[in-house]
Amino acid sequence: MNKAYFGIFMVLSLLMPGFSSFAAESKEIRQQRKEANKERLSLRKERSENIRNMRKIFQEFSRDLKKSYQDDINELKVEFDLKQIDIDSAHEVKITEAKNEYQKKMMNLFLSPKTKLDETTLKQFEKDAEIYSDQLFAFKKQFAEQTHKKQLNFVKQKNSLWDEMDQKILAKAEELGMTNKITPILAKQIAGTLSKSEERWNQRENKEATKIQDKLAYLLRNFRKGNKIRAHELESMKQDFILEWENESKLHKIEGQSVFINQLLMQSFSNQKFNLEEFTSKMSELNKEKQLLNIEYKKNKKKKSILRKKELKEILEN
Repeated sequence: MNKAYFGIFMVLSLLMPGFSSFAAESKEIRQQRKEANKERLSLRKERSENIRNMRKIFQEFSRDLKKSYQDDINELKVEFDLKQIDIDSAHEVKITEAKNEYQKKMMNLFLSPKTKLDETTLKQFEKDAEIYSDQLFAFKKQFAEQTHKKQLNFVKQKNSLWDEMDQKILAKAEELGMTNKITPILAKQIAGTLSKSEERWNQRENKEATKIQDKLAYLLRNFRKGNKIRAHELESMKQDFILEWENESKLHKIEGQSVFINQLLMQSFSNQKFNLEEFTSKMSELNKEKQLLNIEYKKNKKKKSILRKKELKEILEN
């Protein structure tokens, strides 16, 4: 049998002079492929260790820096809140004084022996009550606008610090090489070709490099998009304030109609017949209007919330 194989080998050697060198070359190529694969595995392991160390350093740096900035912002918040407490308190004092002044005026008119609770007087009471209600509402709205403006300024100041932090974190990421393109560790052709195993390696490696790049980009996403996210939140604050006070204005108009009810109550003091049915009907109608208005307000808020989540998602993805 061995003689038969030897004979075939000799025939092939005579017919194909390069056959013996081909057999020797294949063994050499296989060895080269084996060594190349070993080198790629070593490079991949080294890359994994570098990425792991990079992530660890970055996360520790960003965590410590964020804590430092958060402490500064907390100090600003305490200072802002303390000032706001004094402002709120002063506002409540003014509101209380205005209410007491109006109530005192009304009581003096009611208790004065010169006051006749006739139709003309009741209409004057109604007019005075409406003026008082409008003035009080205007005062509350003005105060709310002033407070809102201060809140926006505080948020802008806070956002400026966060923007500064983001830039420092992104600079650190660049220093660590997190923003560099991840180059795949690809198998190179040996003797002008890639083996099937090397082709599969390259396919997996291209996917792996892309995956690593995406994960690093995800770590940096919130810092890259932080400015846009905070600008979006600031704009949402402005929209919420407008929506809230549009609703408050509508409520004020409805509540202003309670003057009519006050007139009915005053009629009871003037020895006129008190129409309980009319009073109850009007109260029910006003309550229904307020409930419907609040339902509409809540509906609009929920819709805005859903749209904002969608907008934030688009900011992060684009």
